[in-house]
Parts: sequence; structure tokens; C-alpha cells
Amino acid sequence: MRVSGASRVLELKAMRFICSVLGLICAIASTWPHALMAAVPPAPPVASPADRAAAQVLFEQGRELMQQKRAAEACPRFEESQKLDSGLGTQYHLADCYEAIGRLASAHTLFVEVAARARLLDQDQREKVARQRAEALEPQLPKLSIDVPPVATSGLVVERDGSAVGRVQWGLAVPVDPGLHRVRVSGPGITTWVAEIDIPSEPAVHTVSVPLLALERRDSFFTPLPHKIGLVALGVGVVALATGGVFALEASSKNDGSVRAGCLDGRCPDEASWALRRKALAAGDRATWGLGIGLASMATAAVLFWVIPDSDSDPGEGVQLSPVAERQGASLRLAGRF
Repeated sequence: MRVSGASRVLELKAMRFICSVLGLICAIASTWPHALMAAVPPAPPVASPADRAAAQVLFEQGRELMQQKRAAEACPRFEESQKLDSGLGTQYHLADCYEAIGRLASAHTLFVEVAARARLLDQDQREKVARQRAEALEPQLPKLSIDVPPVATSGLVVERDGSAVGRVQWGLAVPVDPGLHRVRVSGPGITTWVAEIDIPSEPAVHTVSVPLLALERRDSFFTPLPHKIGLVALGVGVVALATGGVFALEASSKNDGSVRAGCLDGRCPDEASWALRRKALAAGDRATWGLGIGLASMATAAVLFWVIPDSDSDPGEGVQLSPVAERQGASLRLAGRF
């Protein structure tokens, strides 16, 4: 039996289709375990038997204290128990304890986390109770908003109680616990600005506004580039003057020695006195170079500090040194306005 060309083409297309379907099935089969693992929250680290035992004791103490209406003493027990051996039950009781002592924002956050984890673990009743507790707290939450002026300040760091507040949170009302809160703003070239605000327990939005003046750059005397170079020139000048002074004293001492040895008007009676004379001349040359470099460096520093204006200052202010071309020749003009 002969197979026609059309039938062979159909068979090839059918085989390609089957291969494509099988490839798709294999791809899905290889990726679904990873997707399932991503949907399940990571398991907490396994606690040691001693930590689990201590966590259980602390948990029981916390429950007893809560029954005795001593929530302020119970919360540290629940916190330590949760650190030693994390569990949904402990987290729920810690949220309940936070609510009892007035830390409503912390309690709300924990109730939301318990509800989310309980849902993933198919604990419907616990999810329902935790979500109801969180919803009941929402209308009671005081909130804090940090308003930062819209200025392009690179490297600006805003902190709330020591934690960084990203740009997307600027101006956002965030639930906070009642009590004292600290806002800190810092960055390169600006003076650190700190403000404290005491948040009451009433449900309201409280705002901390960062003044624009706090974000203005505070350039020091040595911040402009000419001042930095001038500082280096000043240092070089001081060292050069000191070195030149040392060589000048040495030259004077050697010269006095050569005179006592009989040198006069460049003539010396013997080789020893002539050696002293040569050393005096060499020290004098070094002193001349040192003093010259020192004076030039000091003059350069003075020009950089007081003559050349800063880039941010008014170009009409300060001292200006400018060349002037005249018929008789060239000269320098020194002018200033303050």
C-alpha cells in the first residue's frame, strides 16, 4: 500500500503537535514544585531541644500573667519565647499582649501576619479570628507621616526610630504605636536634622514636616575646590618656610665658623676653612629656595582663599585681580566690592 504525499504531511504535523504538547507538559511538571514551594512561607529555623523547652516555659508564664492582667510583664515572655521557637500560637498571644498594653500598631501587624500564615496552612478558624482582630484595630490606629520637601538631594537619608524610610514612604501615613518617636534626616553636605514627636493613643494622623532650610547644603570653609587647593598650598608654604629657616640658621653658623677660620672676601687660608665656606654657601642656597617656595605658596594660598570667588557666591563680591592692556604696556588691576 502506497502512502500519498498529503498523508505523509499530515502525519508529520501530527507528530510535531504531539511533541509540542509533551514538551509543554514536561515544562509545567518541572516548574510547579518550585511555584508551590514559593507559595508556602519558609519554615522557621529548627530550635534546639533546650530552646524549645525554654520557649514553652516562657509561653506558659506569659499566659499566666495575661490571666492576672499583668500584660506589661507578659509581653517580654512572649517575645523571648517567639525568638527561641517561633510559632503561630505564640505570635497570636504576643499580638494580644501588645493590644493590651496599647501598642496597637504592633498588634495589628502581628494579627495580619498570623492571618496570612494561617491561611497558607489551611487553619481557617485561626485565620478568621486573627483577621477579625486586625480589622477591629484598624480604626483605632494612630499614624505618622513624614513630609519631606521635593528637593533633589542625592544621598538623603530619612530615619524613623532608627529605621530607614524610603522615598516612597515620604508623606505616607504609617501606623505607629503611641509614645515618643524620633525622626532623623541626614545626608552629604547638610546638617543632621532631628525631631521628636509624642504620639497620643487617639486615632489620628500626625505629621512631621522637614523644613526646607534643614536640607540646604552647609558648605564648610574648605568645601570649595579653590579653598581645598589653598589649604594644600598653605601647608606646603609652612613646611617650606620652616625648612628654609633651618637652612638659614645652618648657613649663618657655617659662615661664622669659616670667618673665624680666616676666610675673608671669598678667600680662605686652608682647605678646612674653605670646606666650611662651601657648606655655608650650600646651606644658604637651600635656605633661599625654601624661603622662596614658602612665600610663593603662602601667596598662592592667600589668593585662593580671598581673591578667587566661590562658585556659589556673587561674582561681583570679593577681591578681583585682572590684567589690563594699555598703550604703555600691561598692568594688573586689583579691585574689590563687599
